[in-house]
Amino acid sequence: MLVSILAALAVGCALLGFGLHMVWRRSRRHLVRRLRRLTAGNEPPDLGPAGRLLTAIDSSRWGRGWQHRLETADLNWRPCAYAGLLLLAGAVLWTLMAECFSLPFPLDALLAGAGTRAGSELYLTARRRRFANGLARQLPDAARILANVLRAGQTVPQGMARLARELSYPTGPLFGRTHRELQLGCPLPAVLDKLAARAGCQELRLLAAILLMQRDVGGDLATALEGLGRALADRQVEQQEIRALTAEARSVAGLLPLLPSGCLLLLNLLMPGFLDVLLTLPGMLLAGIFAAVLGAVWYWVGRLADVVV
Repeated sequence: MLVSILAALAVGCALLGFGLHMVWRRSRRHLVRRLRRLTAGNEPPDLGPAGRLLTAIDSSRWGRGWQHRLETADLNWRPCAYAGLLLLAGAVLWTLMAECFSLPFPLDALLAGAGTRAGSELYLTARRRRFANGLARQLPDAARILANVLRAGQTVPQGMARLARELSYPTGPLFGRTHRELQLGCPLPAVLDKLAARAGCQELRLLAAILLMQRDVGGDLATALEGLGRALADRQVEQQEIRALTAEARSVAGLLPLLPSGCLLLLNLLMPGFLDVLLTLPGMLLAGIFAAVLGAVWYWVGRLADVVV
């Protein structure tokens, strides 16, 4: 009798477990179908072996470093794509040095590599300065708008949303991205740190520091932002005056490395083999001294023209 009862209980438990399992499977299938409908068209495509390799390179330490440099220069490029563009530019410059200026190997390859690297650095630096200067011009207005929003009783995230709506490029899209990160639940200190690192602008770092300091110690944030707006506006006027006074020095610093190099390439074009002496040991020493002196002069003239307020 006891055996029959235990057997019946075992069968009942087995049937109950099977029924619960079927209910769970049905619920799981329903949930999977709903998720597929919600994410229809958003599935990441199969990149293949080459795409996965490029993604792994972009995710490496080298890729993250270059990604930060491209973001601060306001370039929405993948590091591998930018590296491919540099390789293409280097190949074109190498062909130009060999065919048009008749430079011997490996001098043409060395000059092409150095020219590509220098051109990339100058391009990224110019874009970074342009992006930072655009932010600096708009930050006085941004500080005043944020102060008015706080005086009206709204919060800092609401103020950032208003900045994203009212300000144009580059400040508006930058604060719009910050507002979206806050909406996704990111903490304010982490978002402000990302904002300051992404922009590469001293004025924006100061604004982020004021917001974080008020969050930690309190105080009248609207008054502090109004004072910051006035200080940034005065600094902007002084920087414009300084740029007008140092325009000639900055032009000299830009033309200084181009004139001697252009003259040497022109002489080699008019007299083929003129630069062959640079492949000898005395020529290499002379070229190294010439490059060192030219770089030092370019650096010091640039430093004299780069006056920071």
